[in-house]
Amino acid sequence: MARLKWILGLLLVLIGIPVFPLPIPLGLPFIAGGLILMAQNSNRTRTAICRFLQRYPKIYQKLHPHLGEEIQISDRSSS
Repeated sequence: MARLKWILGLLLVLIGIPVFPLPIPLGLPFIAGGLILMAQNSNRTRTAICRFLQRYPKIYQKLHPHLGEEIQISDRSSS
């Protein structure tokens, strides 16, 4: 079942990419939903999202209230 959700998430991301530049903003919800499904079922996807958020901390600050406990990034400035 987890593999099926991951495949569905990938399909949503692949549908969202070409739809993203259209005037009606449907691509972003497709991409976000697909990434959520993929992150719930794949450690590799979750790690990739965490690395992206480490690279772009302003995006993390905006998304932090919505991410939940599973996706947390460490503060790179303290090392």
